[in-house]
Amino acid sequence: MTSSPDTESAADEPLTSLALRRLREEILSGELEPGQRIVQDAVAARYGSSRIPVREALRVLASEGLVTIQPDVGARVTVMDARDLDEVFMLREHLEPLAISESGRHIGAEELRVARELLEESERHATAADVEQYLELDHRFHTLLMSFAQRPRLEKMVESLTNSARRYRRSYLLHQPMSSYEISVAEHRLILDALERGEPDDAALVSLLHIRRTRNVLNIATGPPAS
Repeated sequence: MTSSPDTESAADEPLTSLALRRLREEILSGELEPGQRIVQDAVAARYGSSRIPVREALRVLASEGLVTIQPDVGARVTVMDARDLDEVFMLREHLEPLAISESGRHIGAEELRVARELLEESERHATAADVEQYLELDHRFHTLLMSFAQRPRLEKMVESLTNSARRYRRSYLLHQPMSSYEISVAEHRLILDALERGEPDDAALVSLLHIRRTRNVLNIATGPPAS
């Protein structure tokens, strides 16, 4: 009997980690749509596990804001709305520049070289208007630049906000022209240039403006949050 890809993966990865990774990927890619119910038994059956690893994975996703768990109802993919969008990006404005500044004091030449390669590859996908690959490379670029902050709590909070933000950016970029990518790409270059010059505070300032501009653009696209 041939085992399924999910079963094979489960043999090499703890079931809670596997369920968390796969569910997160499906939510961020739009495969699981906002408001869609996530049936624990069905997910558990995919991995040949009990419901316990799935329940733990859903709790983590709920802490990240990607899933909403309601008593007697279960888990659903969190619905995207203007108020949530505004809060996610408002928090990013404060926390990501701090993470960039702290990380920039420790990041090495090799990591900056890898970041440059990610940036250049993301630019190629931006030119091709390949939303999925651009967003993946954009995420890897930002994560790399912030991963040397040596501030575990800060990094965990930023990761959660970044995942929530990816859903909004994906929804927006799927329907936008090439010009929507060009400004972000230019801002990424400025952030990386500052880090390569050894000026992490300058990189943090550009990061703040980058996130604030994105927040304003998305607020215009979706409408202002309800007061």
